[in-house]
This record gives sequence, C-alpha cells and structure tokens, in this order.
Amino acid sequence: TIAIHTSNQNVNSNLTLTLSTSTTQLNTASLTVPATLQTVSKTVTATAPTTGQQNNGTQATGEVTLALTNCSEAQVTIPAGTGISANGLTFLTQSSVTLQSVTVGPQCNPSKFSSLWSSSVNVMADSGGTQYNISPTTFSVAGYSNVSGQSSTAFSGGTDSVIQTVAPADVTSATQKLAAPTSSTISQQLQNDLTQAGLVPIVATFVAGSPTVTTSPSVGTQANNVTASETITYTMLGVHQSDLTTLVDDSVDQQINSSSQSIVSSGVGDATYNSLSSSGTQTQVSMSTTSVVGSQIDVNSIKKEIVGKRSGDVQSIIEALPGVKSVTVHFSPFWVSSVPSNLSKTTITVLNQGS
Repeated sequence: TIAIHTSNQNVNSNLTLTLSTSTTQLNTASLTVPATLQTVSKTVTATAPTTGQQNNGTQATGEVTLALTNCSEAQVTIPAGTGISANGLTFLTQSSVTLQSVTVGPQCNPSKFSSLWSSSVNVMADSGGTQYNISPTTFSVAGYSNVSGQSSTAFSGGTDSVIQTVAPADVTSATQKLAAPTSSTISQQLQNDLTQAGLVPIVATFVAGSPTVTTSPSVGTQANNVTASETITYTMLGVHQSDLTTLVDDSVDQQINSSSQSIVSSGVGDATYNSLSSSGTQTQVSMSTTSVVGSQIDVNSIKKEIVGKRSGDVQSIIEALPGVKSVTVHFSPFWVSSVPSNLSKTTITVLNQGS
C-alpha cells in the first residue's frame, strides 16, 4: 500500500472583464462576458403645509391726477396699464394719458395751463384687498421720473378674500423632507433578483440613477399642503457563473503544468470585483480570484513504473512528481520487499492537503 500526500497550490487570477448587455456569446479572447441588466425603481414622497396667501377680494379703484414736473420733454404719453405706486401699493392706469409741457417766459407749466400738463385718470389696484382703500396721497409713476400723481379722494371698493396657496418655500420644504431608501437595501434586492434568475450579481456595477423630483400642486395654486415625489432607478449587472469559470480556468491553465496539475476549485464564488468604467452597453470591471490547484496523479502509470522497486526507490520515483509532499510505502506480509508485478496487489491512495 502506498499513501501519496500532495500539497494544493493557490493560483491568483486578475482579469479585466467587459460585461456587455448587447452580446449573447462569451468571447474568451477579449474577455467579453454577456451580462443582464437588472433594474428597480423606488419612489418616495413627502408633504409640507402651504404658507402662501392670495387675496382674491375685489380690487379698489380711484382717480389720480398725473402731472409733468418739469419741461424737459415737450410731450409725454403714459399708456394704459402703467403702474403707479404709493405706500408700497401698486395701481394700474385704466386709459392712456398725454401730457404737454408749457413754457411761458422763464416759467414752466404755469397753473393756468394745467389742463395741458396735467390730466386725471382712473386707476385700479393690481390685486384685491382692503389695504388698497387708501386715503388721498401722492404717487410715483413707473418709468416716468418727470411725472407725479396726486389723488384728492379716498380709494374704495377693495375687499378681502384670502386663500391658502403654494409658495416656492413650501416646495423647498417638502423636497428637503424626502428620504431615499438606503442603497444597501436596494443593492441587496437587486442581488436577490439576479440570484433567483440564475446569475452571479456583480455588486461593483450597482448604480443609483439621477433622481427625478416632481411637486404637486404647482406654485400659486390654492392648497393646504404640497407633495414632493422623488423617483430613482437603480441598476446592477449579472452574469452566468459558467462564463466566469471558463475565463478563470483559462487563466489558471496558463500558470500551471496541466499535465501534472488540475484545478481543485476555481474560486469564482469568492471573487472580488471593482468597477472601472462604463459606456453604453459595456461596463469594464476588474476581477480577482484565488483558485486551488492540486496534483494530477495517474495511479495506473505509477503502478506500472514501480513494479519490482523497493521501498526507497518507490518513494524517490513518486516524490519527484509535481505537488507530491510525502510518500508512505508499506509492504505486507513481512517477507515482501518489492512491489509485486500483479498490479491488483498494489493499492495507491492520494491525499490532497490544503495549501
């Protein structure tokens, strides 16, 4: 009986793979691996109370006398819809007004010609509200620094009807409350989906897409609350383990003597990956794995070679084989001192030991 103790060997493979979703065949020359893109979309929402206010009451009206304040221009026409302001409130002229400057001797716009350089016009508040029911006051005219306004009677007709609306700050508040799910949770879901499909998930290819944020209702709309929604699409690539094993085995075969060594374990299941680049349908990743290689012992050939050999010769012959760590030879009965010619009377056991 002969016990052969072999020593396994670790062989490292470092490969740069191209994972392609547009190919269906493994290319061992270019290390291009067919890949499946797994996707999942997640939407989260958040709400915030509205703080905007809009007064839908009626608009106040009144009459204002516009007048040229100097004679720098011979004539000024103020179109309808021009804004005039007083006390932070704006009113719009309801008709156009033409004013002419008058110079008599050294005097500009004497009072007896006031019908030329001044004129009254009806105005309306730019929004509803009782705050526009103002007492007689002076006005500035937008775009016309040489024109002033004066009302002689109080404005009236303005009423209040305040509603709650969406303000820009409300949209910001709702958006800031959005809490996307943790990436690790989504990554695990994609891994499970790929595994169930019979594929090896390549976790290094996990990508969280750009978020799409929408809000409703829009700014200015009457509402008590505003809602923000965020949708993110996550992706991960998966490949067939058989393709990875083929590439690793090819790499290992180039590093060992395949006539005397064989792969015990490819190590694909414990491989590590790093994403390198991505363009279109192709993603490059680095793959690192450690395979276990053991001695390839041809028992029948050894039996034939050691026929008639004594213990020491048997040990020398077998220990010369790659990967053999030690050899134990035992003859029985006690009077046997060499290997018998009958091969069936010789038993050889190969014991692989971890590297």
